[in-house]
Amino acid sequence: ATKQGDGSWTCAWDTRTGQAVEKWGRFDGPPPGELVGFVPGMQRLVRYGNDCELEMLDLNSGKTVRRYGTGQGADCHGKALLSPDARLLAASAAATHEIVVWDVESGELRAKFTAGSGDLYFVDFSFSADGSLLAVVYGRTAVLWDMATGAEQARISGEERLTGAHAFSPDGRLLALGVDGGIVLWDVADGREAGRLHVEPVRIMALAFSADG
Repeated sequence: ATKQGDGSWTCAWDTRTGQAVEKWGRFDGPPPGELVGFVPGMQRLVRYGNDCELEMLDLNSGKTVRRYGTGQGADCHGKALLSPDARLLAASAAATHEIVVWDVESGELRAKFTAGSGDLYFVDFSFSADGSLLAVVYGRTAVLWDMATGAEQARISGEERLTGAHAFSPDGRLLALGVDGGIVLWDVADGREAGRLHVEPVRIMALAFSADG
């Protein structure tokens, strides 16, 4: 799926033929924001709608079948992502310093994380490979949420300010966090430091594990 530069059109493409199979727009009011992702096996696409609320679009009818609004002035260009199995949807609400998680199919609110204000600002967040954990990285802290219970599983804090770059290992056992001049590896189970890589004077802005970890 793609969107036009000004956001007024959304298109779905057949990758085998290179042809556009569906096209939606133009909209009255503000144009839609970012595309989030497809829901596998359901012919549906999650995106920010033209009213800056997250919605699930049916690709066959072009109609909205689910809305995930916070009712708190969500940012059309805030981060939102689906869990790897597309069962959960997480999105940031910068105005309220929150990350909200919904059940994709039912639209039910599953969890809400509030970091606070001032120096506690959101940097980034992501799901583990199996979707069981959500890592939220801000300031000098990374928090791991258990998606089954909605409870905090671990909190990692230190003296170093995090760059926001982070990645789960494929097996979910480690969380790599970027800091100024290095990478810190944390054990997800107990929240303890498991290793450190020094790469000074580079500021780490992106991280990824190989497929075998």
